Amino acid sequence: MTAFFVLILKNQVLPLFPMKCLLFFYLFMTFCSADIAVADRAIEDYEERAERWERSVIATDEGELRERLIKEKPDSRKVSQIVSREISAEINEPVAMRSIAWLYKNDPVFLLEENETSPGKVIRSSLNRYHYKYPGAGQLCVAMAQSFSPQDMGFLEKVAEKSPNKEDRGLSALAISMALSTLGDEPELLAKCLEHLKKAIQLLPSDTLVEGRKVTDIINDQVYVILHLTKGRVAPSFSGLDLGGKAVSWNSDTGKVAALVFWSYKDRIDTLLPFLDDLNKLLNDLGGEMVSVYTGDSATLRELLAEKKITWQNAFDEDQSITQQYRISQTPTIFVLSKKGEIQSIGEPNALINLTIRALANTSE
Repeated sequence: MTAFFVLILKNQVLPLFPMKCLLFFYLFMTFCSADIAVADRAIEDYEERAERWERSVIATDEGELRERLIKEKPDSRKVSQIVSREISAEINEPVAMRSIAWLYKNDPVFLLEENETSPGKVIRSSLNRYHYKYPGAGQLCVAMAQSFSPQDMGFLEKVAEKSPNKEDRGLSALAISMALSTLGDEPELLAKCLEHLKKAIQLLPSDTLVEGRKVTDIINDQVYVILHLTKGRVAPSFSGLDLGGKAVSWNSDTGKVAALVFWSYKDRIDTLLPFLDDLNKLLNDLGGEMVSVYTGDSATLRELLAEKKITWQNAFDEDQSITQQYRISQTPTIFVLSKKGEIQSIGEPNALINLTIRALANTSE
């Protein structure tokens, strides 16, 4: 027998639709009520709050207040959830592309889950069916490549092959080169990186801008990354100073397994520093070393040092010269190096780093 709902309204009992119809109606209204303008406002609000947060942290000298402010960093995950929900009604339209690019740049981990109803699965399906042909797809490709997941290679290749827009094809070729350079140092792979860079150079005017940067500068950076910062390459030597003016350096002649850590006050220090402390202890136990490079305001760093939360070598990269030398686009980033100084992995803090270091320490080179 068909189940019915009733609604009690102003002391009246009104018959409504059968359960299946009501459920369909609810889902339909949820879908239709999604509003991409709400997603845009959520993004703008987050960016404004993040900017105010950064200014507050820099301007605060009092230690306890600074520590509390750091923990109150605006949460991009909540915004990601709002954005993915609000673009659902127009996800197949060009107007959704800005929001999707924001997700890739600000919360790529949010898009990694791959069950049938996850935001990442839904967005990737829409990208491959519709967005590859829309103007601006190339800019989205570059955003993807900056935090590359192999799940996105199909979209990058589709834009490169089928986009009707020459600039988008060029930017997707650049993005493919950037993505491939993160996968290893095999000769065939690096040859493909250079092949796609050539396509990008052929297709893109030199004055093309990507997030305010000239594409020629990005291409030059990519050539540098391929030659010096891909897996298997010997990491560049560097030298700097700690906050007290003492020399901090790293070079490949040490014969030790090493971790080079790039971080800043913008990171979640409450979780990052305990991870780094454990990593430093592991390296010391195995005869290796850890060197970190900090960018940001000196007050935060001075407070952390005074509280003895940093017990390893740490360079204060005030002019960001070391950060630029390593082409760091986001922090924290950790390079794991072999005893010969060869890059073995590059990425955010994760459990695999410890396993890689243990394996490297047990090898004879």
